Amino acid sequence: MWRLSDARCGPVPLLLHATPDHLSSDNDSVITQTCHQGYVFPGGQRNATFLCDGHSWLYDPSVTHCQGNAWGTHARPFQQQLPGTDIARGAA
Repeated sequence: MWRLSDARCGPVPLLLHATPDHLSSDNDSVITQTCHQGYVFPGGQRNATFLCDGHSWLYDPSVTHCQGNAWGTHARPFQQQLPGTDIARGAA
């Protein structure tokens, strides 16, 4: 007898320059894909969430790969706005 708990979504989508936190494809699995250092998703974020609904993976369709950010292969340095000014101070 088939049960909803037996449902699967198929293989976890593997994205270029990203690593999933686990590879379970069971129903209701939630996977976080994290871009490698120096890479971000097209929207600028480093993490994206994928949800298995028992048949397919649900996720933001713009999340197809990680791309190198403006800082190349290095993480972007911390920047802080100095109070009362339009000057940003970075700490590398």
